[in-house]
Amino acid sequence: MRKPRFLTYQQIGDIAQQFLQKYHPSFDIPVPIEAIIEFELGLNIFPFPNLYQSFGINGFLTSDLKEIYVDELQFGIYNEKYRFTLAHEVGHLVMHRSWYDEIPWKSLDEYIRWYKGVDNQVMSVFEIQGNFFAEHVLVPGAQLIEACKRVAQDHKALFKDMKEIPDSAWSYMANELGRLFEVSPSVISCRINRAGIDRLIDLRSL
Repeated sequence: MRKPRFLTYQQIGDIAQQFLQKYHPSFDIPVPIEAIIEFELGLNIFPFPNLYQSFGINGFLTSDLKEIYVDELQFGIYNEKYRFTLAHEVGHLVMHRSWYDEIPWKSLDEYIRWYKGVDNQVMSVFEIQGNFFAEHVLVPGAQLIEACKRVAQDHKALFKDMKEIPDSAWSYMANELGRLFEVSPSVISCRINRAGIDRLIDLRSL
């Protein structure tokens, strides 16, 4: 299986931005990824029992591009992880559609065999690109900057007497930001770090 074409984090962000402009032009948060998939893209979401426990995967896009299988436990309990899995699979739909023309499987068992048989380096690129797309779609840049400014302002009393802002400051606020975007704090932290927002917003000058 050929390796997906190289895309920088920002290039994937541009692709995600175009996706949101088309399917969620208001950019309101939290981004309604489930509704976009079902009503805009016309895909079915299929909760599959023990998908992660049995096969070690959170979800996958079927080869006919009509369904997203997702671990049933995520679907029922872990909303943030469920949303990320959905956005990740949409990333494959948007960025890797041509791959699916070459995929030989038609059943779950065939998919698992295919997935485990792909070269690790190729699969790593494939999955990292899906993760980056999910980060950008669920946490759009402009909305993140605005939310960071608002949350930081709310907590400015914590920082005003500090000689130096600790590295943990943004991690602390990531919990609150995660609730706004309905993603895990780790996703927020990744977006803040990769987008350089911790350098754009000076907590000492609030």
